[in-house]
Amino acid sequence: MSAELLKTLIIVITVSIAIFRVILNELDVRSSAQALAGKPSEDTVKAVAYTKAKHRFENANILIQMVLVLCFLIFGWFGQFQQLIAANIQGQLWQDFVFLISLLGGLFVFGIPFSVYRTFVLEAKFGFNRTTIATFILD
Repeated sequence: MSAELLKTLIIVITVSIAIFRVILNELDVRSSAQALAGKPSEDTVKAVAYTKAKHRFENANILIQMVLVLCFLIFGWFGQFQQLIAANIQGQLWQDFVFLISLLGGLFVFGIPFSVYRTFVLEAKFGFNRTTIATFILD
């Protein structure tokens, strides 16, 4: 399998997974909206509004992550990063280890603003947040 074919396959899989996740979120929003039929309680209305807001936020997060991964794939940043590591670290096992740990660390740091927004804005808006900044940092 050629490198270009593999790259195209990874792009198709990445986009397909993102689309699938967004569709699942939208289906969940639609099914939760059915709970509003008749005379729903105030708690039901609040739960449906939270579900909609949460899934809309998750959809934005999914799409932003997809664009980031696609940029890394299309512009060859994964390869450039791997070459940088290979030039500075001896041994394939250590190079792979540093590459994976760096990617995981980068994803973790990239996800922090989304987590902060989800906890302190989205959940607080619906009264679900009891987390303090200190607890958030410790977690």
